[in-house]
Amino acid sequence: MNSDVVKTDGNKLGKEYSNVSFIYDSGASKTLVKEKPNNSVPTDIAIYTGGKDQPPLIGTAMGTTKVGRVNVESIYSPELENNLLSATQLSRKHGIKQTIEPWTANLILEKEGKIVDTGSFDPSSQLIKLDTTTAQSVTHSDDWITVHRKFGHLIKTIISKTIPHTI
Repeated sequence: MNSDVVKTDGNKLGKEYSNVSFIYDSGASKTLVKEKPNNSVPTDIAIYTGGKDQPPLIGTAMGTTKVGRVNVESIYSPELENNLLSATQLSRKHGIKQTIEPWTANLILEKEGKIVDTGSFDPSSQLIKLDTTTAQSVTHSDDWITVHRKFGHLIKTIISKTIPHTI
């Protein structure tokens, strides 16, 4: 049995979010899943969460989980309430560029110039949930205020004339 330690600060949502595919977690050192991953092998890993004085969760299997268009190494624990995607693991092991958009906190995950997944900020939980879309179906639908800010505070008439020419 492998005995390691994993740190995370994102297992803080309640059961009402149990249907969420993945929560983007900048504090997790590994991707953590509540469903057994493919090709899993038994393990015994302590998972420490960000909560003070909380006992560690136990990871009982390791394997591969598909997240959007990327296969990531993951640790399974039946005690998890949510699947947590490690931002550090995406960057260091998969070379994925991660951009959190200003004002919206929407997430774009890119590899070699192609979007591999996106995430949306959830105001009620204050967390980013992955959309798990494919690159072909990704579209940006910023509101007028965000477009106005992104284009250096252009007036609405200039933006409305420009958009038809970019479609």
